[in-house]
Amino acid sequence: MKFTRMSPLFRFIPFVCGLFVLLAQPAAAKPNVLLIVADDLNELLGAWGHPVVQTPHIDQLASEGYRFRRAYAQAAVCGPSRASFLTGRRPHEVGVIDNKARFRDACPDLVTLPQHFRENGYYTATVGKVFHHDQIFDEPSWDTCDPNWRFDEFGATFGASRDVTGGALPWITWRAVEEGTLWDDWVVNTVKVEIKKQQEIEQPFFLAAGLMRPHDPFFAPKEFFDMYPLESIRLPENATRDGLPEAAFGSFDDWMVEIDGIDEQGRKELLRAWYACISYVDSLVGEMVAELKVANLYEDTIIVFMGDHGYHNWEKGWWGKATVWELSSRSPLILKVPGRRGDADVNRVIEFIDLYPSLAELAGLPDPERVSGRSFVPLLEDLQMGDAQWQGLAYTQFKDGLYSLRTERFRYCEWGKGDEIVSALYDHEVDPAERNDISAQPEYAELVEQFHEQLEAQRRMRPAADGR
Repeated sequence: MKFTRMSPLFRFIPFVCGLFVLLAQPAAAKPNVLLIVADDLNELLGAWGHPVVQTPHIDQLASEGYRFRRAYAQAAVCGPSRASFLTGRRPHEVGVIDNKARFRDACPDLVTLPQHFRENGYYTATVGKVFHHDQIFDEPSWDTCDPNWRFDEFGATFGASRDVTGGALPWITWRAVEEGTLWDDWVVNTVKVEIKKQQEIEQPFFLAAGLMRPHDPFFAPKEFFDMYPLESIRLPENATRDGLPEAAFGSFDDWMVEIDGIDEQGRKELLRAWYACISYVDSLVGEMVAELKVANLYEDTIIVFMGDHGYHNWEKGWWGKATVWELSSRSPLILKVPGRRGDADVNRVIEFIDLYPSLAELAGLPDPERVSGRSFVPLLEDLQMGDAQWQGLAYTQFKDGLYSLRTERFRYCEWGKGDEIVSALYDHEVDPAERNDISAQPEYAELVEQFHEQLEAQRRMRPAADGR
């Protein structure tokens, strides 16, 4: 086992009646942390009740930990979401609302989640896409970063393949790989090396692994495609944009023309590839967990497995992310904590920015400063916690024009700016697919106004003037 202990500390305390010598107990061992982030991962998992997708390793991990059934990203696209949950702040607070912005430009002295662990005695390492691409090696955050996982997958892999848009959108390509190395193969092999190294390091570790799949291009080893015969694939029933506001899909007009042109065969091929990519991710999670066990580190390690936001797989007629509806905002979160119960559902609404203060608390670190998230550890201790103790509320945005908030019952969305805002309110108790907008019904007028003001406050947020 890997433990880090402080040397025994002797304290001498004078009392009126004499001098007593007390031997202080050693500090409790700090748990290691393995953070696994799967790019674009939605809830098509066995542990989330999906009837087709096979994810035995993720399901096993979920059975040994907490399954957060309603965990929401603060941005529905990779860069801002990661900048948000890895800093514990909202996208506008770190100046990152698209994939081009860098949080250090607006907040050069901000302390990130891994940095907080590093400053409190942890060895920190990152492999793969954890922060977004051009911020992968954030020097204050990491002791070690391996940048070699990024290479030309199109040229490095071979197998049956098709761009279902005929070249218009090359990223919408699937490949059943029979030869070559994928990005995530490299990532997991490097993670295994890092885990082996931890046996020789006296510090506890914070190791972050960023898997690219199921993100496009939709490449996975052929064996995972073979698990899902094309003739068995069924498209979702909620696969139309009829009655939905055009503004809800942001600025993707050109993409939508091409995506709309994909025929039923192509749509099934993409969905099959998505299933294959998720089962591929599952196998990689299994490899990393197995390596922890071989190294005798599993019992001493907090494991976090999560996506960075959700994804539409033809629901609402859309293939992709970047909406602020439920499917693009919500993503699975699994947390395995040494010494705590497993096989438990957390059903309250939480935000991804809650992860930072929660991990700090679980590891016994000082509370992080100036984060917007709150620790969800009380929910782990009381799975039946009610509204009086936990007010579930989550915000999600895409760039600066699409916003939504999610309560335990409602989702409220706004699309556009100024006088051009289009809004919708959905009651999840009766409309989990978010098809029936009730915002114009008089009995909800006060609630709509309240939610609008809350989103206005989100729009006004900006980074701190002192750069922290």
